[in-house]
Amino acid sequence: MNELIIRAHIVPGKIEFDPTEYEEHLSAQMQLYKDEPVTPANRADRKKDIATLRKIRKAFEDRRKEVKTEWMRPYEEFEGNVRKLTALIDEPIGLLDDQVKELESRERAEKRKQLREHFAAVSGDDAEWLSLEQIYDQKWENASVSVKKACEEIDGRLNEIRLALTSLNMSTSDVKGEAMERYKADLNLTAALNYINQYEAQKAKIQQAEEARRREEQERALERERQRIREEERKRAQEEEAIRRQAREETVREIKRPITDEVVKDAKVSAVYAVSAAPEALEELEMAMDSLGITWERKAI
Repeated sequence: MNELIIRAHIVPGKIEFDPTEYEEHLSAQMQLYKDEPVTPANRADRKKDIATLRKIRKAFEDRRKEVKTEWMRPYEEFEGNVRKLTALIDEPIGLLDDQVKELESRERAEKRKQLREHFAAVSGDDAEWLSLEQIYDQKWENASVSVKKACEEIDGRLNEIRLALTSLNMSTSDVKGEAMERYKADLNLTAALNYINQYEAQKAKIQQAEEARRREEQERALERERQRIREEERKRAQEEEAIRRQAREETVREIKRPITDEVVKDAKVSAVYAVSAAPEALEELEMAMDSLGITWERKAI
């Protein structure tokens, strides 16, 4: 369609009105009202003045509205004519717009079909859990993005997903399988790694607590064993003391028993003497005991 020039000649208008004709008189009259205060004596007159002033003001406002209506009449007529003309244009605009949208809708549908076919061809086993919708970008449907470019981005996205799964699978964590399933659900690698890290941190804390508990249990067991040993030693010492006490008592009883001639004749008595003498005297004493057949043993004290 050739360029259309819209011709609308505007004749500058003029409203003949001289405000000075009224301004001087009104200013002087209004000043009188300002200078004279309202009193009980003039209150009735002032109320009449208010009514008069309101009538004067209304007269000005009414005339303003009349002038505006007359002034706007040519524009309103022009506006009405223009609206009739634009209505003639709106009809084909709507028709063409609907056709363009329908064409673009078919093109987007065809592009989605090609992208689905490409995804099916390159997704392989991943298609068992991954759908195109999970990685779909609406900008691929824009006319500015070619099918080739969109397919390349699909390939890149699949590579990112496979690398992420490989990274998760290399983890030695007990929950790597669950982390991989979480990633498959939302494709958020950061969230999946955080899940593993949080689990491992909790696991380490539990292991530390268990190790501390085990050490405490071992320490308690050792303390119980030490107490058992001390108790056994205490009992053994008591038993040995009881044996020694019993032996001393028997010795005392034996000593206190009356000695008969027969006992004296055949019995051998053990006795302990404490002797303090010069070395020469001790040698003579030992020789004397030897000559008497006495068995003796020297112990230094």
